Amino acid sequence: MKKIKWKVWGLVLAVLLLAGAALPAAAQVDEGQTYFEVESNTWEGWPAGPDISAYTACVMDADTSQVLYAKGMDAERYPASITKVMTAILIMDNCDMTSLVTMNEIGMADAYAGSSNITPTYGEIFTVEECLQMILVKSANDVSTQMAAYIAGSVEAFADMMNARAAQLGCTHTHFANASGLHDPNHYTSAHDIALIMQEALKYQKFREIISRLQIVIPETNYSGARYYDTHLEMLKEGRFYYEGTLGGKTGNTDEAMSTLVMAAERNGRTLIGVIMGHGSGEGIIFDMHTILDYGFNNTFPDPAPAATPEPLPTAIPAEETVSESAEAAAGTSASSENGTPAAVTPEPSSEGNGTEPGGHRKSYTAVIVILIIILAILVAVGINAAVREKQRRERARRRREAQKKKTRTEGNSSARASSNNTGRKPANNTKERKK
Repeated sequence: MKKIKWKVWGLVLAVLLLAGAALPAAAQVDEGQTYFEVESNTWEGWPAGPDISAYTACVMDADTSQVLYAKGMDAERYPASITKVMTAILIMDNCDMTSLVTMNEIGMADAYAGSSNITPTYGEIFTVEECLQMILVKSANDVSTQMAAYIAGSVEAFADMMNARAAQLGCTHTHFANASGLHDPNHYTSAHDIALIMQEALKYQKFREIISRLQIVIPETNYSGARYYDTHLEMLKEGRFYYEGTLGGKTGNTDEAMSTLVMAAERNGRTLIGVIMGHGSGEGIIFDMHTILDYGFNNTFPDPAPAATPEPLPTAIPAEETVSESAEAAAGTSASSENGTPAAVTPEPSSEGNGTEPGGHRKSYTAVIVILIIILAILVAVGINAAVREKQRRERARRRREAQKKKTRTEGNSSARASSNNTGRKPANNTKERKK
């Protein structure tokens, strides 16, 4: 009995341990609760850098890999569509640009309303280069997913390729789960890791050519006329968002990630990469990018940079108290690459209208999952215990039946012997009576 009980509780413990193992990847992501100081301001001999309203940021020299500006740059956050920079790298690594790709049920699954896509027709055919253009300029989630299946056979296999490539580039705070950047709790990266990925992408001339375009034209296909898509990157366009020297970049936005942005700019022979993750305003993120890139171009930095940067300390400062003047001026709008609306005029991200912090409902889901797993473990334990008790009850009943049968047989044998003895004495008595 004791051995059975230990087996039951051992099974319960195993279930709980498996549940815990399934959650840590999502639990690592900073979902907008931490305020990070500008840690590069703590580096000895470093020029003081500006604070910005975004949660995390990084400026890196594309040629030397030297980090010039760091604010929570190693914090793990949801990237949204800046994910597609890595998707583009794998496409350029593995595909002939003239090969043909046919839209099927895998890519069509992400061609839904409210998501940035090209609304293709099942069976529609594009070249790989056209797909790459739509991924980087239109931020087409459906095309990204289709290319993942085209290259690796499935999104899951492609994500494995993405993670292997990220590790090869030195990324230590990245785990990709899809090719598009659509929200997944196990899909995250950091500002510094995205800078490393962008640095690699800039080595491809095809990538530089596409991200520098203000508009792309996709020729007519077997199911559609020509398509025209404008860039989401406002810093390329003449006007108040324009940034001198912009080479190109990628925008992103989801409720959980908020606005994200990675871009590269070149001035006086220097190429800098800027990354911002977790901004509440699509216009504010542009002005903050101007600020940190200007800081990088306008200052002289010690060489080399510190080998290790101090860990940022979280504080209790609410995010809304850290908003810069530029972000406040631009409040109410946000860039978009996921929801299909024009960049810099998208409504400010929300947590699906529930009034919580972005990503707050994610924590609720995690709590519900944990509770359900615990309940399941208890039910399994109760079920096993009930089965053990039922087995024991049946065993006791069997033993009682056997004991009853044995008792009945014993009593039957005793009666038979008694009867036999009585029968054996009667003839003797009769003999005696006859003799008389």
